[in-house]
Amino acid sequence: MQIIYKEEVDSTQEELKRALSLSMSENDARKNAQKPSAPESTAKNALDTQSTFGAQESPESTAQDMQKSPNALESTAPESCAPALCIVANRQTKGKGTRGNVWENQECALMFSFSYLPPLRLPSDVPMQSMAIFLGFVIKERLAARGSKVWLKYPNDLYINDKKIGGILIEVWRGVLLCGVGINLKSSAFGELDILLDKNAFLVDLFDSLQNPPSWKQIFRKYEIEFCNNFPFAFHFGDEVISLKDAVLLEDGGLSVKGRVIYNTRNYRE
Repeated sequence: MQIIYKEEVDSTQEELKRALSLSMSENDARKNAQKPSAPESTAKNALDTQSTFGAQESPESTAQDMQKSPNALESTAPESCAPALCIVANRQTKGKGTRGNVWENQECALMFSFSYLPPLRLPSDVPMQSMAIFLGFVIKERLAARGSKVWLKYPNDLYINDKKIGGILIEVWRGVLLCGVGINLKSSAFGELDILLDKNAFLVDLFDSLQNPPSWKQIFRKYEIEFCNNFPFAFHFGDEVISLKDAVLLEDGGLSVKGRVIYNTRNYRE
């Protein structure tokens, strides 16, 4: 995993996309330079294939693909993927939060985005609609190992007691899983992490753990025990605010609330 530190970016997520785009373009150029000229019929088939792949990248099809299979991303990942890359910034001018919100800069924060690509491994049993829970709990455990009392509020927020200190943003872009994370280390306006944190040491530890990650089954068993922390809270689902008081966590990461099954992909079935 290559970690790149920046003083200021518009958002770590967008900076990551630009870096990956450049790497993908360079890889494609190298491949094209090594290939002989294709016959007209072959070129037409290539264009047709590109058009089909583009259609699969729409938000609607991506959400559907994520619910079909834990391995849905494997079938859509482009051949020209760049190596795993992480962008870290001290300041974001247009940082992204969940539900389209803007991430507000604090006095000190750990803000980073990374591509979930080899050597990082994604357990085959992780339901893709629950990727934020999976990653959030792994981060929570790495912080807890350093003495923090952080806990994961469903589905993607990090809390200390009743105050939010950070969150996880999951995005599928050009067939690549992108993960954005923000953690307040010092904040007078919001919650902040309850321990001192060496940013680089934490990132190295996190990425090491994701090279040999726990299974979803292991994560679920632990999170199910701690899920009662969520009961006093609610979460946003589209335009709704859903109380977690009577929620039951399902094995695939969905919620059962008064007979209604809800998923973090903003899709649900009654």
